[in-house]
Amino acid sequence: MARNKIKQQVCANCGHYFGQDENFCPKCGQENHTPNQPIKHYLVELVEALLHLDSKFFHTIWVILRYPGLITKEYNENKRARYMPPIRLYVFVSLVFFVSLQAPHVYDKSNQKELEKQELDEYFEDSKRELQIYLDSLNSAYLNYRSDSLLLSKQSISIDDSLAKTGQMHWSLVDSIRLKLDSIEQKHIEFKNHPVSMDSLYKILQNEQDSVNINIGNIKFDLTRSEFNKLKSGSDELIDSFILSKNQQPNYFNRITVKQTLKLANGGEDYVHRMTEKIIKFSSGSFFFLMPIFGFLLYLFYIRRKRNYYEYLIFSLHLHIVVFLVLGILFLINIFIELEYYYFLIGIALLYFYLVKALRLNYDQSRLRTFFKSLLLMFIYSIFLLLALVITVILGFFTV
Repeated sequence: MARNKIKQQVCANCGHYFGQDENFCPKCGQENHTPNQPIKHYLVELVEALLHLDSKFFHTIWVILRYPGLITKEYNENKRARYMPPIRLYVFVSLVFFVSLQAPHVYDKSNQKELEKQELDEYFEDSKRELQIYLDSLNSAYLNYRSDSLLLSKQSISIDDSLAKTGQMHWSLVDSIRLKLDSIEQKHIEFKNHPVSMDSLYKILQNEQDSVNINIGNIKFDLTRSEFNKLKSGSDELIDSFILSKNQQPNYFNRITVKQTLKLANGGEDYVHRMTEKIIKFSSGSFFFLMPIFGFLLYLFYIRRKRNYYEYLIFSLHLHIVVFLVLGILFLINIFIELEYYYFLIGIALLYFYLVKALRLNYDQSRLRTFFKSLLLMFIYSIFLLLALVITVILGFFTV
Protein backbone atom coordinates (compact mmCIF):
# COMPACT_ATOMS: atom_id res chain seq x y z
CA MET A 1 0.00 0.00 0.00
CA ALA A 2 1.01 3.64 -0.34
CA ARG A 3 3.45 4.85 2.30
CA ASN A 4 2.08 8.40 2.72
CA LYS A 5 -0.86 7.68 5.01
CA ILE A 6 -3.21 10.39 6.29
CA LYS A 7 -3.77 9.27 9.88
CA GLN A 8 -6.73 9.82 12.20
CA GLN A 9 -6.76 10.53 15.93
CA VAL A 10 -9.78 8.34 16.67
CA CYS A 11 -10.83 5.05 15.05
CA ALA A 12 -14.01 5.78 13.11
CA ASN A 13 -15.06 2.14 13.45
CA CYS A 14 -14.89 1.57 17.24
CA GLY A 15 -13.90 4.91 18.79
CA HIS A 16 -10.45 3.86 20.03
CA TYR A 17 -7.98 6.75 20.49
CA PHE A 18 -4.87 6.04 18.43
CA GLY A 19 -1.39 6.32 19.87
CA GLN A 20 1.25 8.23 17.89
CA ASP A 21 2.75 5.15 16.23
CA GLU A 22 -0.38 3.02 15.87
CA ASN A 23 -1.06 2.16 12.23
CA PHE A 24 -3.91 -0.24 13.01
CA CYS A 25 -6.61 -0.20 15.66
CA PRO A 26 -5.71 -2.70 18.42
CA LYS A 27 -9.43 -3.31 19.11
CA CYS A 28 -11.00 -3.84 15.68
CA GLY A 29 -7.96 -4.04 13.37
CA GLN A 30 -9.02 -1.22 11.03
CA GLU A 31 -6.17 0.68 9.36
CA ASN A 32 -5.43 4.16 10.70
CA HIS A 33 -5.94 5.92 7.38
CA THR A 34 -8.43 8.55 6.19
CA PRO A 35 -10.06 7.17 3.00
CA ASN A 36 -11.39 10.44 1.54
CA GLN A 37 -8.31 11.51 -0.46
CA PRO A 38 -7.57 12.95 -3.94
CA ILE A 39 -7.72 10.51 -6.87
CA LYS A 40 -3.91 10.72 -7.32
CA HIS A 41 -3.48 9.12 -3.91
CA TYR A 42 -5.63 6.14 -4.92
CA LEU A 43 -3.88 5.71 -8.26
CA VAL A 44 -0.58 5.34 -6.38
CA GLU A 45 -2.20 2.86 -4.00
CA LEU A 46 -3.66 0.89 -6.92
CA VAL A 47 -0.29 0.55 -8.69
CA GLU A 48 1.46 -0.49 -5.49
CA ALA A 49 -1.30 -2.93 -4.59
CA LEU A 50 -1.10 -4.58 -8.01
CA LEU A 51 2.68 -4.68 -8.32
CA HIS A 52 3.78 -4.46 -4.68
CA LEU A 53 6.71 -2.32 -5.81
CA ASP A 54 8.04 -0.79 -2.61
CA SER A 55 11.55 -0.31 -1.24
CA LYS A 56 11.72 -4.05 -0.45
CA PHE A 57 11.34 -4.90 -4.12
CA PHE A 58 14.29 -2.80 -5.29
CA HIS A 59 16.44 -3.87 -2.33
CA THR A 60 15.64 -7.53 -3.04
CA ILE A 61 16.47 -7.19 -6.75
CA TRP A 62 19.78 -5.50 -5.92
CA VAL A 63 20.83 -8.15 -3.38
CA ILE A 64 19.67 -11.14 -5.44
CA LEU A 65 21.67 -10.00 -8.49
CA ARG A 66 24.72 -8.56 -6.71
CA TYR A 67 25.34 -11.30 -4.13
CA PRO A 68 24.66 -14.85 -5.44
CA GLY A 69 22.93 -16.98 -2.80
CA LEU A 70 23.00 -14.37 -0.02
CA ILE A 71 19.27 -13.67 -0.04
CA THR A 72 18.53 -17.42 0.21
CA LYS A 73 20.96 -17.84 3.11
CA GLU A 74 19.53 -14.90 5.05
CA TYR A 75 15.93 -15.85 4.27
CA ASN A 76 16.51 -19.37 5.63
CA GLU A 77 18.14 -17.81 8.72
CA ASN A 78 14.83 -15.97 9.26
CA LYS A 79 16.28 -12.57 8.26
CA ARG A 80 13.39 -12.00 5.90
CA ALA A 81 11.70 -8.73 6.90
CA ARG A 82 14.01 -6.70 4.65
CA TYR A 83 13.20 -8.78 1.55
CA MET A 84 10.17 -9.20 -0.68
CA PRO A 85 8.54 -12.64 -0.22
CA PRO A 86 9.96 -15.04 -2.85
CA ILE A 87 6.57 -16.24 -4.16
CA ARG A 88 5.37 -12.69 -4.77
CA LEU A 89 8.67 -11.73 -6.39
CA TYR A 90 8.61 -14.83 -8.59
CA VAL A 91 5.06 -14.11 -9.82
CA PHE A 92 6.02 -10.55 -10.80
CA VAL A 93 9.35 -11.43 -12.46
CA SER A 94 7.96 -14.45 -14.34
CA LEU A 95 5.09 -12.29 -15.61
CA VAL A 96 7.58 -9.78 -17.03
CA PHE A 97 9.68 -12.61 -18.50
CA PHE A 98 6.86 -14.36 -20.35
CA VAL A 99 5.45 -11.04 -21.55
CA SER A 100 8.91 -10.23 -22.96
CA LEU A 101 8.80 -13.52 -24.90
CA GLN A 102 5.58 -12.47 -26.61
CA ALA A 103 6.51 -8.80 -26.99
CA PRO A 104 8.47 -9.20 -30.27
CA HIS A 105 5.30 -10.45 -31.99
CA VAL A 106 3.33 -7.45 -30.70
CA TYR A 107 6.14 -5.05 -31.64
CA ASP A 108 6.39 -6.56 -35.13
CA LYS A 109 2.65 -6.14 -35.65
CA SER A 110 2.93 -2.37 -35.08
CA ASN A 111 5.25 -2.13 -38.11
CA GLN A 112 3.71 -5.01 -40.02
CA LYS A 113 1.67 -3.07 -42.57
CA GLU A 114 4.59 -1.03 -43.84
CA LEU A 115 6.91 -4.03 -43.86
CA GLU A 116 4.35 -6.14 -45.70
CA LYS A 117 3.92 -3.43 -48.34
CA GLN A 118 7.69 -3.36 -48.86
CA GLU A 119 7.86 -7.16 -49.02
CA LEU A 120 5.05 -7.30 -51.56
CA ASP A 121 6.69 -4.66 -53.73
CA GLU A 122 10.03 -6.48 -53.52
CA TYR A 123 8.36 -9.79 -54.39
CA PHE A 124 6.71 -8.41 -57.53
CA GLU A 125 9.72 -6.36 -58.60
CA ASP A 126 12.03 -9.36 -58.19
CA SER A 127 9.67 -11.56 -60.21
CA LYS A 128 9.45 -9.00 -63.01
CA ARG A 129 13.21 -8.43 -62.98
CA GLU A 130 13.98 -12.14 -63.25
CA LEU A 131 11.57 -12.60 -66.16
CA GLN A 132 12.92 -9.51 -67.92
CA ILE A 133 16.51 -10.74 -67.57
CA TYR A 134 15.47 -14.10 -68.96
CA LEU A 135 13.63 -12.41 -71.83
CA ASP A 136 16.63 -10.21 -72.66
CA SER A 137 19.01 -13.17 -72.64
CA LEU A 138 16.60 -15.11 -74.86
CA ASN A 139 16.40 -12.26 -77.38
CA SER A 140 20.18 -11.85 -77.31
CA ALA A 141 20.71 -15.57 -77.94
CA TYR A 142 18.21 -15.53 -80.80
CA LEU A 143 19.83 -12.49 -82.44
CA ASN A 144 23.23 -14.17 -82.25
CA TYR A 145 21.77 -17.35 -83.72
CA ARG A 146 20.06 -15.39 -86.52
CA SER A 147 23.29 -13.49 -87.27
CA ASP A 148 25.25 -16.75 -87.49
CA SER A 149 22.53 -18.31 -89.64
CA LEU A 150 22.57 -15.43 -92.14
CA LEU A 151 26.35 -15.72 -92.33
CA LEU A 152 26.05 -19.41 -93.11
CA SER A 153 23.34 -18.78 -95.71
CA LYS A 154 25.69 -16.45 -97.56
CA GLN A 155 28.06 -19.38 -97.75
CA SER A 156 25.31 -21.36 -99.56
CA ILE A 157 24.54 -23.57 -96.55
CA SER A 158 20.81 -24.37 -96.47
CA ILE A 159 19.31 -23.56 -93.06
CA ASP A 160 16.03 -21.89 -94.03
CA ASP A 161 13.82 -24.53 -92.40
CA SER A 162 15.90 -24.58 -89.21
CA LEU A 163 15.90 -20.80 -88.98
CA ALA A 164 12.15 -20.60 -89.51
CA LYS A 165 11.42 -23.24 -86.86
CA THR A 166 13.78 -21.61 -84.37
CA GLY A 167 12.15 -18.24 -85.01
CA GLN A 168 8.69 -19.68 -84.39
CA MET A 169 9.81 -21.31 -81.13
CA HIS A 170 11.55 -18.14 -80.03
CA TRP A 171 8.59 -15.83 -80.59
CA SER A 172 6.22 -18.34 -79.00
CA LEU A 173 8.40 -18.44 -75.88
CA VAL A 174 8.76 -14.65 -75.89
CA ASP A 175 4.99 -14.22 -76.08
CA SER A 176 4.56 -16.64 -73.16
CA ILE A 177 7.06 -14.71 -71.01
CA ARG A 178 5.47 -11.38 -71.89
CA LEU A 179 2.07 -12.74 -70.87
CA LYS A 180 3.55 -13.74 -67.50
CA LEU A 181 5.08 -10.28 -67.13
CA ASP A 182 1.73 -8.66 -67.90
CA SER A 183 0.00 -10.97 -65.40
CA ILE A 184 2.48 -10.12 -62.64
CA GLU A 185 2.21 -6.41 -63.42
CA GLN A 186 -1.58 -6.63 -63.23
CA LYS A 187 -1.47 -8.45 -59.88
CA HIS A 188 1.01 -5.89 -58.56
CA ILE A 189 -1.39 -3.07 -59.46
CA GLU A 190 -4.28 -4.95 -57.82
CA PHE A 191 -2.33 -5.46 -54.59
CA LYS A 192 -1.41 -1.77 -54.52
CA ASN A 193 -5.05 -0.76 -54.96
CA HIS A 194 -6.34 -3.41 -52.54
CA PRO A 195 -3.66 -4.06 -49.88
CA VAL A 196 -3.43 -7.55 -48.40
CA SER A 197 -1.24 -9.08 -45.71
CA MET A 198 1.71 -11.33 -46.41
CA ASP A 199 -0.31 -14.12 -44.81
CA SER A 200 -3.04 -13.58 -47.42
CA LEU A 201 -0.43 -13.61 -50.18
CA TYR A 202 0.97 -16.82 -48.69
CA LYS A 203 -2.48 -18.41 -48.91
CA ILE A 204 -2.99 -17.16 -52.48
CA LEU A 205 0.35 -18.58 -53.57
CA GLN A 206 -0.37 -21.76 -51.63
CA ASN A 207 -3.69 -22.23 -53.41
CA GLU A 208 -1.88 -21.98 -56.75
CA GLN A 209 0.24 -25.01 -55.89
CA ASP A 210 -0.81 -28.29 -57.44
CA SER A 211 -0.14 -30.40 -54.36
CA VAL A 212 0.45 -30.30 -50.61
CA ASN A 213 3.09 -32.48 -48.93
CA ILE A 214 2.35 -33.51 -45.34
CA ASN A 215 4.54 -35.65 -43.07
CA ILE A 216 3.11 -36.86 -39.72
CA GLY A 217 5.26 -39.52 -38.12
CA ASN A 218 4.47 -42.74 -40.00
CA ILE A 219 1.83 -41.02 -42.13
CA LYS A 220 3.44 -39.45 -45.18
CA PHE A 221 1.34 -38.31 -48.11
CA ASP A 222 0.87 -35.88 -50.96
CA LEU A 223 -2.51 -34.31 -51.58
CA THR A 224 -3.83 -32.49 -54.59
CA ARG A 225 -5.16 -29.03 -53.78
CA SER A 226 -8.77 -30.16 -54.22
CA GLU A 227 -8.20 -33.18 -51.94
CA PHE A 228 -6.59 -30.95 -49.34
CA ASN A 229 -9.48 -28.45 -49.35
CA LYS A 230 -12.00 -31.28 -49.11
CA LEU A 231 -10.17 -33.04 -46.28
CA LYS A 232 -9.53 -29.97 -44.10
CA SER A 233 -13.26 -29.23 -43.88
CA GLY A 234 -14.35 -32.87 -43.80
CA SER A 235 -15.99 -35.00 -41.11
CA ASP A 236 -14.30 -37.52 -38.81
CA GLU A 237 -15.54 -40.31 -41.10
CA LEU A 238 -13.79 -38.72 -44.10
CA ILE A 239 -10.55 -38.31 -42.14
CA ASP A 240 -10.78 -41.92 -40.87
CA SER A 241 -11.24 -43.11 -44.44
CA PHE A 242 -8.19 -41.13 -45.47
CA ILE A 243 -6.08 -42.58 -42.62
CA LEU A 244 -7.14 -46.10 -43.60
CA SER A 245 -6.10 -45.40 -47.18
CA LYS A 246 -2.58 -44.75 -45.82
CA ASN A 247 -2.55 -48.15 -44.04
CA GLN A 248 -2.78 -46.55 -40.59
CA GLN A 249 -5.16 -47.16 -37.67
CA PRO A 250 -7.89 -44.46 -37.46
CA ASN A 251 -7.61 -43.92 -33.69
CA TYR A 252 -8.15 -40.67 -31.78
CA PHE A 253 -4.47 -39.69 -31.84
CA ASN A 254 -4.06 -40.16 -35.62
CA ARG A 255 -7.34 -38.37 -36.28
CA ILE A 256 -6.50 -35.29 -34.18
CA THR A 257 -2.93 -35.27 -35.55
CA VAL A 258 -4.18 -35.16 -39.14
CA LYS A 259 -6.69 -32.41 -38.27
CA GLN A 260 -4.10 -30.23 -36.54
CA THR A 261 -1.51 -30.79 -39.27
CA LEU A 262 -4.03 -29.75 -41.91
CA LYS A 263 -4.72 -26.61 -39.86
CA LEU A 264 -0.99 -25.91 -39.68
CA ALA A 265 -0.53 -26.45 -43.42
CA ASN A 266 -3.46 -24.14 -44.16
CA GLY A 267 -3.06 -21.54 -41.41
CA GLY A 268 0.16 -19.80 -42.38
CA GLU A 269 1.93 -17.39 -40.02
CA ASP A 270 -1.19 -16.62 -37.98
CA TYR A 271 -1.52 -20.26 -36.94
CA VAL A 272 2.15 -20.38 -35.95
CA HIS A 273 1.76 -17.22 -33.82
CA ARG A 274 -1.29 -18.64 -32.04
CA MET A 275 0.50 -21.92 -31.40
CA THR A 276 3.54 -20.03 -30.04
CA GLU A 277 1.30 -18.09 -27.63
CA LYS A 278 -0.19 -21.37 -26.40
CA ILE A 279 3.27 -22.88 -25.88
CA ILE A 280 4.41 -19.83 -23.88
CA LYS A 281 1.24 -20.01 -21.78
CA PHE A 282 1.78 -23.68 -20.94
CA SER A 283 5.51 -23.06 -20.34
CA SER A 284 4.76 -20.45 -17.68
CA GLY A 285 2.59 -22.96 -15.84
CA SER A 286 5.13 -25.76 -16.18
CA PHE A 287 7.63 -23.95 -13.96
CA PHE A 288 5.32 -24.35 -10.97
CA PHE A 289 6.13 -28.06 -11.32
CA LEU A 290 9.75 -27.65 -12.39
CA MET A 291 10.84 -25.47 -9.45
CA PRO A 292 9.83 -28.05 -6.80
CA ILE A 293 11.63 -30.70 -8.89
CA PHE A 294 14.81 -28.61 -8.87
CA GLY A 295 14.41 -28.13 -5.11
CA PHE A 296 14.02 -31.89 -4.66
CA LEU A 297 17.17 -32.54 -6.71
CA LEU A 298 19.03 -30.14 -4.42
CA TYR A 299 17.60 -32.00 -1.43
CA LEU A 300 19.00 -35.29 -2.79
CA PHE A 301 22.39 -33.76 -3.63
CA TYR A 302 22.78 -32.34 -0.11
CA ILE A 303 20.79 -34.94 1.82
CA ARG A 304 23.54 -35.28 4.45
CA ARG A 305 22.94 -31.66 5.47
CA LYS A 306 19.77 -32.74 7.31
CA ARG A 307 17.89 -29.62 6.20
CA ASN A 308 14.20 -29.31 5.49
CA TYR A 309 13.03 -29.49 1.87
CA TYR A 310 11.56 -25.99 2.34
CA GLU A 311 15.06 -24.46 2.36
CA TYR A 312 15.94 -26.05 -0.96
CA LEU A 313 12.65 -24.87 -2.43
CA ILE A 314 13.50 -21.28 -1.43
CA PHE A 315 16.88 -21.68 -3.18
CA SER A 316 15.07 -22.95 -6.29
CA LEU A 317 12.65 -20.01 -6.24
CA HIS A 318 15.43 -17.44 -5.97
CA LEU A 319 17.50 -19.11 -8.70
CA HIS A 320 14.58 -19.15 -11.15
CA ILE A 321 13.89 -15.50 -10.34
CA VAL A 322 17.46 -14.63 -11.36
CA VAL A 323 17.18 -16.73 -14.54
CA PHE A 324 13.96 -14.95 -15.55
CA LEU A 325 15.45 -11.55 -14.70
CA VAL A 326 18.59 -12.02 -16.80
CA LEU A 327 16.90 -13.67 -19.78
CA GLY A 328 13.94 -11.29 -19.58
CA ILE A 329 16.28 -8.28 -19.81
CA LEU A 330 18.01 -9.83 -22.84
CA PHE A 331 14.69 -10.54 -24.57
CA LEU A 332 13.45 -7.00 -23.89
CA ILE A 333 16.64 -5.51 -25.33
CA ASN A 334 16.34 -7.84 -28.31
CA ILE A 335 12.95 -6.30 -29.18
CA PHE A 336 14.58 -2.98 -30.04
CA ILE A 337 18.17 -4.02 -30.82
CA GLU A 338 18.64 -7.40 -32.46
CA LEU A 339 21.22 -9.19 -30.32
CA GLU A 340 23.66 -11.76 -31.66
CA TYR A 341 23.20 -15.28 -30.31
CA TYR A 342 26.43 -15.10 -28.27
CA TYR A 343 24.88 -12.50 -25.95
CA PHE A 344 22.43 -15.18 -24.83
CA LEU A 345 25.29 -17.69 -24.50
CA ILE A 346 27.13 -15.20 -22.28
CA GLY A 347 23.94 -14.75 -20.24
CA ILE A 348 23.61 -18.52 -19.75
CA ALA A 349 27.30 -18.79 -18.77
CA LEU A 350 26.85 -16.03 -16.18
CA LEU A 351 23.79 -17.82 -14.80
CA TYR A 352 25.81 -21.01 -14.38
CA PHE A 353 28.57 -19.05 -12.60
CA TYR A 354 25.82 -17.56 -10.39
CA LEU A 355 24.55 -21.06 -9.53
CA VAL A 356 28.03 -22.26 -8.50
CA LYS A 357 28.59 -19.20 -6.29
CA ALA A 358 25.15 -19.55 -4.68
CA LEU A 359 25.62 -23.26 -3.97
CA ARG A 360 29.05 -22.66 -2.43
CA LEU A 361 27.74 -19.89 -0.16
CA ASN A 362 24.71 -21.87 1.05
CA TYR A 363 26.23 -25.34 1.41
CA ASP A 364 29.90 -24.47 2.11
CA GLN A 365 31.66 -27.14 0.06
CA SER A 366 34.92 -26.91 -1.88
CA ARG A 367 35.00 -25.20 -5.27
CA LEU A 368 35.78 -28.43 -7.12
CA ARG A 369 33.06 -30.42 -5.35
CA THR A 370 30.52 -27.65 -5.92
CA PHE A 371 31.50 -27.36 -9.59
CA PHE A 372 30.97 -31.07 -10.33
CA LYS A 373 27.75 -31.18 -8.32
CA SER A 374 26.40 -28.19 -10.23
CA LEU A 375 27.27 -29.83 -13.58
CA LEU A 376 25.47 -33.04 -12.65
CA LEU A 377 22.57 -31.09 -11.17
CA MET A 378 22.07 -29.06 -14.37
CA PHE A 379 22.40 -32.15 -16.56
CA ILE A 380 19.60 -33.94 -14.70
CA TYR A 381 17.46 -30.81 -14.53
CA SER A 382 17.96 -30.25 -18.28
CA ILE A 383 16.27 -33.60 -18.89
CA PHE A 384 13.22 -32.40 -16.98
CA LEU A 385 13.32 -29.08 -18.87
CA LEU A 386 13.45 -30.91 -22.20
CA LEU A 387 10.58 -33.17 -21.18
CA ALA A 388 8.52 -30.14 -20.11
CA LEU A 389 9.30 -28.42 -23.42
CA VAL A 390 8.14 -31.45 -25.41
CA ILE A 391 4.91 -31.62 -23.40
CA THR A 392 4.20 -27.88 -23.82
CA VAL A 393 4.84 -28.06 -27.59
CA ILE A 394 2.48 -31.04 -27.89
CA LEU A 395 -0.17 -29.24 -25.82
CA GLY A 396 0.30 -26.08 -27.89
CA PHE A 397 -0.03 -28.05 -31.13
CA PHE A 398 -3.17 -29.95 -30.09
CA THR A 399 -5.05 -27.11 -28.36
CA VAL A 400 -4.62 -24.19 -30.78
